[in-house]
Amino acid sequence: MPTILIVEPDVARSRHLVALSRAISSHVQIEHFVAPEPALAWAQRHSTDLVLANSLLTEMDAFNLIRRFRQLPDGEHLPLVMMTPWSNREVRRQVLEAGATDLLAMPVDDLEFHARCTNLITQRRQHRLIHERACWLEKKSLKPPARYAGANRKHCCGWRRPANTATKTPATT
Repeated sequence: MPTILIVEPDVARSRHLVALSRAISSHVQIEHFVAPEPALAWAQRHSTDLVLANSLLTEMDAFNLIRRFRQLPDGEHLPLVMMTPWSNREVRRQVLEAGATDLLAMPVDDLEFHARCTNLITQRRQHRLIHERACWLEKKSLKPPARYAGANRKHCCGWRRPANTATKTPATT
């Protein structure tokens, strides 16, 4: 079940985003917040598949909001869609440079919202599946040598490599 986190203080726009999100899937879970701090706290404790946020929040600028979401566990690959005024080209550019995955112009177009969000949720699901399969394959095909125990560099699947062999593959060490 995909989870969409919405950060939007405007009540009318928020209702519209929730309705559009429900149209993506009957099984979508929606978490709505009017301020960024509670949203970040929730995302710290829960898995999220997509974040939709207004780029013009009064409590936190878009750059810091994006930066804070990217710092969360698995935040590097979390799709962040920022809603920006179409007329403000500078805000759109800054949001993309800050690391937003995509933009939606306000007012949000229903068909564009559905297409973009559905695609990003699908990509998120595929990324997780590829990562899980890569870790499974690595665990199945490679057993970490005893000398890796207690080393300081964490590998994808949880075992650690010594710092001086970080660029070598486990098969060649």
